[in-house]
Amino acid sequence: MSNKNNNAYLIYAGENYRFENYIEIGINNLKLYYNNCTVIKKNMGDKTLILMGRVVDSNHPHSEPDSIAESLIKSSNIDELIENSKGLAGRFIILYSNGKQLYIFPDAVASIPVTFTTHGELSVASNPRFVAEMKGWHESDVSREIKNKAAPTHPLPYDLTMYDQMRKVPPNHYFDFRARKAIRFYPIKKEKPVGVEEASEISSKLLKNVVIGYHNRYRLSLPLTSGVDSRTILALCRDFISEIPTYTFFHDHFTDKTADIAIPRAMAEKFGFEHFTLRHIDLPPNIMKECKVELGSLVNPLELQNAWTYYNHHSLKNFIRLDGNISPLGKSSFGRDLPELLATTAYLVTKTHNYSKKNKQEVARWHEDIRHFAKQSDISKYDLFFWEHRVGNWTSNSYLNADLFTNSLNVFNSRAIIETWLRVPRKYRKDSEIHQAIIRKNWPEILDFPFNPDAKYESLYKNPLIYYFAVRGKYIIERHKY
Repeated sequence: MSNKNNNAYLIYAGENYRFENYIEIGINNLKLYYNNCTVIKKNMGDKTLILMGRVVDSNHPHSEPDSIAESLIKSSNIDELIENSKGLAGRFIILYSNGKQLYIFPDAVASIPVTFTTHGELSVASNPRFVAEMKGWHESDVSREIKNKAAPTHPLPYDLTMYDQMRKVPPNHYFDFRARKAIRFYPIKKEKPVGVEEASEISSKLLKNVVIGYHNRYRLSLPLTSGVDSRTILALCRDFISEIPTYTFFHDHFTDKTADIAIPRAMAEKFGFEHFTLRHIDLPPNIMKECKVELGSLVNPLELQNAWTYYNHHSLKNFIRLDGNISPLGKSSFGRDLPELLATTAYLVTKTHNYSKKNKQEVARWHEDIRHFAKQSDISKYDLFFWEHRVGNWTSNSYLNADLFTNSLNVFNSRAIIETWLRVPRKYRKDSEIHQAIIRKNWPEILDFPFNPDAKYESLYKNPLIYYFAVRGKYIIERHKY
């Protein structure tokens, strides 16, 4: 492989030669194996805390990872650790042990997956294939059947992996070593609603600190399109934009007049920042073969092509990509302003773009599992499903592919930011109101350029009933392709 995945890891009691480094966890002879990433271990009495990955504090952007870990280990239990970590942003996992019990806690969207064996000897890994290779396990017939009923970009639902013997920790859960399962911790209470202005004020301050924290440590680049998500990040990067090159992938169906090409170019020309247009480069057959060996059925060809194209660009390859694919959580992209009673299994299945009966069964299982938590909170099932399926599975699988060639960070990957957004009623944020308010606070001039002018039928979808029936109708029509 041209570049080792620096976010890859394996937790295992035996020997492993896939990884360059390891650290003792201090319980049941378990070791954390990893490559070239930041791993910090702290001890305090019986407690051990290991922080792996890239992390900043949205409240204290100049805090170094070592001091962040030092603060976290003062947590007296897992609930306090969760509360103390809400302001963290980046891509990371936290291991927390008292010598007898072990908890593994992913970042807000589980961008570095935590997959675990459900029986037998405990193994935990970023990619379940690492464990399957050691154990001689084959991909599950059920998971293969689900994958075959969707495009390659569409992930498995809920907590499934490609192996019957392993499960995944979704966002809003942590792994309990003793119980050998994922434990849900959010949402468990009602939160006071806030308006768009207040939410944008709170999140803008946190986001600016995240950008400052990232900029202090890394060389950053920014993918830029005609959409509101990337432009929100652009606004937050205004103070550093002379040091942050932007770029757009030129897809096969694009022309120079396509909005995603023309608008970023026009903004770069007007405001004087560096911008690149990246025409796709195909992966050589031998490289694609290695990717398939590494990822199995989790291969996402488009994501690999994007990452390979970026990796081969001489001006960008050493910059960390600053993407925004968590951002739609703030827009209620799955629910818009539909009534909550329509957040049924049948509707949520349409948002998976998967046409397998087994997929529907897994979505129904999620819907049943969330019932109690949805009742005791005011968080919408539309938003929770987007968070845990679209982001937790789709986005994390995209990272799993892209990490083979590039490094990425997400400005929005912080519980403090996401939870602030979700306190705004859906009807007040469905048209990107929070995002546009953040842009107005940080770089209002870039609002002069239109958002997604090439988008078709956007005005029709503003009507909730038309949107609902269009989504359901499209699913019924497209399922016959599979």
